[in-house]
Amino acid sequence: MGDSTSTDSSLVIGELSPQDQAWKLLTSSAAGATPVHDPTISHVAALASGCRWVGLGAWRGGQLVGGVAVVVNEHDDVWPRSLAPYNGPLVLPMPQSRPQTRHRHESAIAGALLEELAARHRSVTVRMRPRSLDIRKLVQSGWNLTSSFTYEVAISDPEQAWRNLDDNRRRLVRRAERHGCVVQEVHDLSASVIDDVTRLHLLMRDGYRKSTDLDADSWSDALQTLFGVDLARLFTVTEADGEVVGFVLATATSPVSTVLASGADPGRIDSGAGALLRWKMHCELSADGVASVDLNGARIGPEGRFKASFGGELMDRWELTSPSTSLSEVPLRRSGPRIRNAARALFGQRDEWRSPNDR
Repeated sequence: MGDSTSTDSSLVIGELSPQDQAWKLLTSSAAGATPVHDPTISHVAALASGCRWVGLGAWRGGQLVGGVAVVVNEHDDVWPRSLAPYNGPLVLPMPQSRPQTRHRHESAIAGALLEELAARHRSVTVRMRPRSLDIRKLVQSGWNLTSSFTYEVAISDPEQAWRNLDDNRRRLVRRAERHGCVVQEVHDLSASVIDDVTRLHLLMRDGYRKSTDLDADSWSDALQTLFGVDLARLFTVTEADGEVVGFVLATATSPVSTVLASGADPGRIDSGAGALLRWKMHCELSADGVASVDLNGARIGPEGRFKASFGGELMDRWELTSPSTSLSEVPLRRSGPRIRNAARALFGQRDEWRSPNDR
C-alpha cells in the first residue's frame, strides 16, 4: 500500500499498483466488475493512450475491501478510455448481509474512494454498471449522475442469435461469404498483423469521423501486452483478394466479452465483410462458453444502425462526474466530433454520411 489517507476510524485509503494480487482478485469477484476492470487491461489502456494509471484501494482491518483504477490524461482528467470503458469503483461483497447493511457498506467505501480521487485530480468521470453500488450519498453531495448506453448481444444460443439479426444483416453475411470473405482469429501477432490493425483503426477514425484516444505509436505495445497474458482475442476479415479489411479486438473472458477496439476500411467493406466479421466472432466466442458480448456503445441514428442490427439488448451505464467538473472541463475528445459537425451544418458544408455496413 502506498501513500494512505484515513477517512474514518476503520477505513484507510491508499495507492494500489497494477500488480497488486488482492486488487486483481477483487476485480473478478466484486459486484459490477467487468472484464476491463482487470488491472492489466486498465494499465494497457493508460499506456496505449499516452496517459498514466492510478489506483486507489480501501483497506479495513488490513483487508482490501474496495478499489478504483483509472486512467489520467495530461490535463489531470479522469475519464473512461476506449480500451477501458468501465472505470467505476469496486467493493468487496458482503455475503449473507441484509440489503440495508450492504448499502451502507457500499456507500461508505465507494464514497471514500471517489472523494479521494476527486481531491487528487482536476476532474473525475467514472462509468459503471447500473445499480451495482449504492451511490445516493455521492449524488446528494453534488456528483452528477448521467447515463450512456451499450448493446449486449446474447450469443449462448447461436441459432437464436442468428434469428435476432435483422434481415439486411443476415443478407450481408451471406453475400460476404459468397464473395469469398474469410474471418480468422489471429493467434500469431506478427508485425504485418499489427500494421493491418493499426491502419484499419486509423482509417475508420478518419473515414467515419470517429474520435479515438488511442496513440498509434503505443498501439503495438498494447496489443502485444494483451496477447502476452491471454486477455484479448483478435479477429480479422479478409476479402477474396487477400486484403484485410476489418478487425475486432475483444476481451478473452466469459460469461461476458467486451469489445475493446475495431477498425475497417470504409472503401472496402461494402461487401458485408463487417457483418460477417461480427457474426463469426460471436460464433467463435459462443463455442468457447461466452454468453454475451458487450458492444461498448449504442449510438442512435445512422451512426448506431450497425450495432443495433445484431439484436442486442439495450443496457444503460451510469456515469458519475465529480462536482468540480463543469461542462467546459469535459474532455474535448468526446464533444469534438459533434462540434465539427455542428460547424459544418451551420455553414452548409456538412457531408451526410453513414457506414457502408448500413447500406
